Amino acid sequence: MRRSRSLEGHNLAVWLAHCGGFCNASIDLHGKLACDQEGEFSVVTLTDIAKGSVLLRIPAACTLRAAESTRAALIRRLAGLTQMELFWAPYLLLLPAEPSSLQVWTAEEFNLLSGTQIGNAVLAPVEHAPVERAAHVVRTRSVHLEDGSWILLPGIDGLNDAQGRAVAATTLTIDNCNCFEMKAGRHLRIGEEVTHCYSKFMDSAELLIQYGFVPPDHDSPRVFSAREIYAACTHIAALTTDENIHGGRASDFASHPRSKRFAATWRDPLSDELGLAILRLVYYANVGCSASETSAAASLAYVAESALKAYIGEPTCVCSLMNRRSDHRRVEAARRLRDAERAACIALRTEVKGIRKKWPRNAIL
Repeated sequence: MRRSRSLEGHNLAVWLAHCGGFCNASIDLHGKLACDQEGEFSVVTLTDIAKGSVLLRIPAACTLRAAESTRAALIRRLAGLTQMELFWAPYLLLLPAEPSSLQVWTAEEFNLLSGTQIGNAVLAPVEHAPVERAAHVVRTRSVHLEDGSWILLPGIDGLNDAQGRAVAATTLTIDNCNCFEMKAGRHLRIGEEVTHCYSKFMDSAELLIQYGFVPPDHDSPRVFSAREIYAACTHIAALTTDENIHGGRASDFASHPRSKRFAATWRDPLSDELGLAILRLVYYANVGCSASETSAAASLAYVAESALKAYIGEPTCVCSLMNRRSDHRRVEAARRLRDAERAACIALRTEVKGIRKKWPRNAIL
């Protein structure tokens, strides 16, 4: 039995068609699923759709761009539009009143991220309401093109990410006329959500910062900065007979452009980049010293232990938030991120126990 389109979805489809675009008659761009909470909508199929079918075609006339190619310019462009502007009205009416951006979290909710790699982030407030809403929309819905510009794609930007919801169902291409076309990447059944894979390479922290969500069972590394590694090596050197870390190559480590971020995951806790960074830094400070591998192992253990201290227990506001009318998705997102990063630190601490057996001295040369 065919389902019916929402009025908002119908209006946007008519608008696209009027501008030379296309919206498949078997999808609703403003549908509602049982899992959608208040104010949330999804792109839903109205009938079965065969693999390879065109779902949406967005012509250049229907894409929202700014004269400048920066994201800030796109925010200003969107903030300057109002629902009274008839051309953009069908699109503006579908934009969420409060996008799922990390910037709209309350102070208590943001405190749930304490200990994570983004827990100390400073989110600059935006006082002007239209600009604030536009900033959230652009952050969570815009597409970054290969030429460096940012763009909003009406209809396409309403698709939720596939991770944690449904198997990715679409492919996006751009033709010679700058027309954006989305096709069904597999067979879609009636009533199914149409989703798109936002990124195969973003970790949980990056997804939370960019889009405001963390998928379940999604790996997230604990990223250690060069400054953290340098501090650990300095601390261990001060506790041993080794010399304190100093000198040109060692002291320049923290500012080296290729040495700013080193990641550990529970699947790969001791990556070559992280391990060799520790070994080289210790070696620079202790050339020819037989204790270099011991110092490296101790430094890595110190890095892992220091990070783990931040994850002990739950933030104090969790219980109060769970007992009140709060956005439980935000609470769960914070827990997922904390758990993934904590698992990476535990795996690193375990891996370090056999570090001297795995790394011969010539590995650092």
